[in-house]
Amino acid sequence: AGSEVKLRILEVTIKPDSSGNEMLMLRLDVSDEPMVKEIYWNCHVPSGRGFTEKRSMVLRRILSDMFAAFEFDKTASNDTADWLGKEAWAILSVVPASSDGKYQEKNDVARWMAQK
Repeated sequence: AGSEVKLRILEVTIKPDSSGNEMLMLRLDVSDEPMVKEIYWNCHVPSGRGFTEKRSMVLRRILSDMFAAFEFDKTASNDTADWLGKEAWAILSVVPASSDGKYQEKNDVARWMAQK
């Protein structure tokens, strides 16, 4: 937790969640640490049904930060295949294991870092 690392996109998926709202899902690895487990980062697309205005604003900010970190052009094509291999800096957090033992402890992105 708190480590600043360079992440590389290995896979991009956009699919609906159980409520039918679209989610952007990235499978990432730490570029210069081959022994670190891959990181799975998910974010809802802000146009989802049932989202409050506040929730939509938060999601737009998170996606905007991610786009800035990878230096993606928001007006360019939506072909996410072009994202594969792109790198960006992020600060990691640790998500604790679930109390029911269903999920193990894992790394997550706490904050995307804009390119300098």
